[in-house]
Amino acid sequence: MRPFSTGSQYEAWSEANCGECARSNHPEELPEPPCPLELALLDACFGDGHVSDEVAARMGTAANRGRYCWRCPEFAPRQQAPEAS
Repeated sequence: MRPFSTGSQYEAWSEANCGECARSNHPEELPEPPCPLELALLDACFGDGHVSDEVAARMGTAANRGRYCWRCPEFAPRQQAPEAS
């Protein structure tokens, strides 16, 4: 299935979710293992736009049909480093 109609829609969802998620594949702090949802969406972005039904279900596509952007059910907030005094 194709979770996004446009690349802009994918970009907005990815920034709001993957860009702020502790499970994301941030180059400076690559978690083990990498987030399978982010990897599948990246493959879809550079491919035909389709992800497996399992990935679509895990990212909450069915429950959010018709919405432009929603919170990924597997989102985990990144820990902010304490500010230096």
